[in-house]
Amino acid sequence: MPDPLGPITAGSRGKGLLSFRIGPIPVTIHLSFLFVLAFLGLDLASPILVAVWVVVGAASVLLHELGHAVGALLAGHEPEVDLAGMGGVTRYTPDGHGGQSRGWELLVTAAGPGIQIVAGFAVLPIVGRFGIVTDGDLFTFAASVWVVVSLLWGFLNLVPILPLDGGQLFRNLVPGGPTTRTRIAEVVSVVVAGAGLVWCLLNDQTIAALLAGWFGFANLQSLLQGNQHAQPTRTSPDATAVDLLHEAQQRQAEGDHAASAAIAGRAVTAARDRRLRTVGGSLALAGLLRSDQRAAYRMVADPRHGLALNEVLVAHALAAHPDSGAIATVLMAAGEVHMDARLRGITAVAAALHGRPDVAERLLGEGPVSDDVRAEIQRLVTQRPPE
Repeated sequence: MPDPLGPITAGSRGKGLLSFRIGPIPVTIHLSFLFVLAFLGLDLASPILVAVWVVVGAASVLLHELGHAVGALLAGHEPEVDLAGMGGVTRYTPDGHGGQSRGWELLVTAAGPGIQIVAGFAVLPIVGRFGIVTDGDLFTFAASVWVVVSLLWGFLNLVPILPLDGGQLFRNLVPGGPTTRTRIAEVVSVVVAGAGLVWCLLNDQTIAALLAGWFGFANLQSLLQGNQHAQPTRTSPDATAVDLLHEAQQRQAEGDHAASAAIAGRAVTAARDRRLRTVGGSLALAGLLRSDQRAAYRMVADPRHGLALNEVLVAHALAAHPDSGAIATVLMAAGEVHMDARLRGITAVAAALHGRPDVAERLLGEGPVSDDVRAEIQRLVTQRPPE
């Protein structure tokens, strides 16, 4: 059955009936999960078959969640698996690596149903057909349960309905910021769940119809609540800026620094809130420092941008390229504009950051700069380790 808790979330683990570890991955199985599996197998002929159904079905769902967990491990997270209620959930927390790119999110999400479907097809030749086999030996029955649960659960989880894996995959594939992508995915989820509900009712699939109706209602409720909260700021430039900043951060994490800088620049243009403009300016400058240093220092030199000194320091710290010829670029850009106190101070700080205290001192001697800038340069020169 699909996982109503969502395939990948964050949170803490609760106490369960059975807890153990598979390598570095903690696993907890709750009694409610086994009860639901047993209920779904009540039509089988004997308690032994029901027991085998529960054990094999749980193993297949566990494999699904372990697929997510291994993907999370590869992405630098610490996953943990819970089997509870009508499905499983793989939770993970960062392991000092910060956020992850959309590509990693797609990998972690797809790994669960992917490994489960492959495992189902791998055993299918043993059974010979798709379906529960009760007229053979116990091994054939167990193999048929594995095939049915693995393929049915795996493919159903790929249906584009949140919070199923398919809904998560769809949300990460559509363009836009996180809020926009979630809203689009919720609309699609409502439509697909509604169509599924009608089909299930026409084909006397009561349990599936209940699940489709529940998923559709949950997504519709979330969509309406999100629209209600966003209504006062639907046309707000700051809301647009937030989405753009999220996208710029995503591109930066993926290593596309030129695109990150361009998108952050659009966020600065759209934003009205000073804090958003500050974040956007820092992101744009950081992206340019990694992709087009000359454009970066022109940005610093342009008085229209009003960049604060701390933004420049953060951007330089992010760039971290003390031997890349940045000082020459700084001086070239500085020579093409009026060298006022603000630009002189920024250039001197950049020189100190890049290990050129001689350039910094020469700039300080050419004209006035603030006492704060002098103090900062002195700190940088003093703290820099000898080469």
